[in-house]
Amino acid sequence: MYAQGRRAQRSAQDDERPGPARGPRPGIRPPGPEALIALQRTAGNAAVVRAHAPAVQRVAVTDPHSKQSVETDSRSPEQRVVLATQLLRAKKTKELDRLRAAHPDEHDSLSDRALRTIMPRYRDVHAESSGDSESEDPNVFYRTLRPEELPMRNGLRPPIGNDVNKSAADHIRAGSRAKVKSSWVSFTRSIKTAAAWAAENESRIAKVRLPDGARVTDGRVYDTTDPEQLAAVFGNNGGSAENFAKASQEVVVKGGLDAEAVLRVFKAK
Repeated sequence: MYAQGRRAQRSAQDDERPGPARGPRPGIRPPGPEALIALQRTAGNAAVVRAHAPAVQRVAVTDPHSKQSVETDSRSPEQRVVLATQLLRAKKTKELDRLRAAHPDEHDSLSDRALRTIMPRYRDVHAESSGDSESEDPNVFYRTLRPEELPMRNGLRPPIGNDVNKSAADHIRAGSRAKVKSSWVSFTRSIKTAAAWAAENESRIAKVRLPDGARVTDGRVYDTTDPEQLAAVFGNNGGSAENFAKASQEVVVKGGLDAEAVLRVFKAK
C-alpha cells in the first residue's frame, strides 16, 4: 500500500512539471516540403501528396525532318524556336499549335521568331491598313510555281482531283503538302516572299494581275492582308495558320486564274 501511494504521488508530480520543448534542436533546420511529402506518403495521405507534387505536361510533336516524335519539354527555348521554324516551313500548323499550347509562356514568341527566321520581310500588318504590296497595283500578286505548272499556256489552276468542298481556311492550314488538294490557288502580294520560297528549289515565279471585277464575286478571292477578309476566312479560330497567312501576305483565289492574267514568269536564285 505504501509503495503504491508513493508511485501515485510521483506520477502526479510528473504531470505538474512542464514538458520538454517540442521545437527543433539548435542548428537543426525544420523539415522541408520533400520531407513533409515523404511523411504524408508514409501516412497514406495520397490526396495531399498529389496536391503538392509538381504537374509536368509532356507533349510530343512530330519533327518534320526526322519524322520522329519528340517531347518538347526536354528541349531548350532556342531549340523550340528551331522546331517551330521547321514546322512553319513544312506548313504543319496543327503541330505548331500543339507546340505553342504546351508552352504558354512562349506562345507568341515561338510563332513570331519562327516567322522572322523564314520570311525575308516580315512585319506586322496595321489594323487600319489594307496591307502593302511590292507593286502600286493592289491587284498584282505573285506565285511560286510547281514544276508541272505552265501558266502562260494553261493559267494557274488547282491540281486535278481537288476537293471543291474544302474552305479557304482548310487550304491555308494544309499548305502544299495536303494529301487531297483544294480548289483554291495561293498567291502572295510580296515578291520577296515568293522569291524566298522559290530560291529554296530554284523554282519559277509568276507575276499576275487579278482580272477586273474578280473581287466583286463573293467568296472567290480572299486577301489576308485585309483584316476583314482575314476574319472572313478564319473567324476566331485561326491559330498559327492565320499568322502564317498574314506574314506571307497570302491571297487565295477559288479556281485559280486564266493564262490572260499572267504578266510574266521568271526564276529566283
